[in-house]
Amino acid sequence: MAVPKLVYPRNTSAPTFLSNGTSTRANTTATGTAPSTPSATDAIDTSCGQSGTPFTLKIGQPGGFFDGWWLAVSGNGLLFSSEPSRAARFSVEATGHLCPVGFQSRDGYPVISTVENRTGITGSDVWLLGSKELHDRGHPQYAAVACAVGTGQLVCVEGEMTRWVACGIQLGLAEKGAIVAVNGLNCTDVVLTTV
Repeated sequence: MAVPKLVYPRNTSAPTFLSNGTSTRANTTATGTAPSTPSATDAIDTSCGQSGTPFTLKIGQPGGFFDGWWLAVSGNGLLFSSEPSRAARFSVEATGHLCPVGFQSRDGYPVISTVENRTGITGSDVWLLGSKELHDRGHPQYAAVACAVGTGQLVCVEGEMTRWVACGIQLGLAEKGAIVAVNGLNCTDVVLTTV
């Protein structure tokens, strides 16, 4: 079976991942014990699933539409699927990067989870970018998220963004307390449980 190749990034214009300040969202609270603040290294990931134990991610959203759904890879994004068979396997590598197992960029390196990190941004969809390209050329508007698994939950950070959100059917990361809207859709809190 061929390893899927991804094209990235797909949003080349100024993204609309910022809150307009007029939207509202549901506010749920994650439970469980988070690990200490994760950190990522500047190293290039050359494998995915070899230095970290692979897992799938189940969405927790008590009383919400996506409760019990799974995280899947679609293009260069992470989407929610109601089908467990569509769930992607992920790994947190020794670098602290979150990667989907079995997916590579055009240059043959693993793809890693990133978010926008422009000044003033309060939330972003999670995008998959090639680890080597992100390291060598950089993407001035994107940064790898630093992740850790603690008490069965996946915790990731980039700057002040520490809260998982569902923006439509795509996974996002947002600042605590921030109201986030993506393409006119209000984002709601979710929890990612490792299975």
